[in-house]
Amino acid sequence: AGRGARPVANRPVAVGRPASNSRPVGGQQQQVQDLGRQLNEAKAMIETAEKERDFYFLKLREIEVYLQSTEFAQGSELEAMAKHIQGILYSTDEGEAENADAGHMDDQEYDQVSGHMNTLHVDEEETF
Repeated sequence: AGRGARPVANRPVAVGRPASNSRPVGGQQQQVQDLGRQLNEAKAMIETAEKERDFYFLKLREIEVYLQSTEFAQGSELEAMAKHIQGILYSTDEGEAENADAGHMDDQEYDQVSGHMNTLHVDEEETF
């Protein structure tokens, strides 16, 4: 070989990357646009879901703090309802309470609390 010529083995080779001047053609360009649109829609959906998750998490956290900081009369209906709500807050997907202090209600207690919950006023303007 002549002077100044480099051996072929030392030349960098781009593998798996298209040349910089190549563009999607025809149907490929449409597919790229569709995938870009789908990606943007997915990002927007994820952002919305994260905002909703954060909103409801904060609401549940406020309820938890309120229930922990409020003293209810021993054996009262409100204490039973507070324990029931704590049981819901601390339950896992399998429905088991992680916090032993939350306690579980028997069916009769649950029916009493559930009946009371149905009589509460819910302002539709305040719900999300």
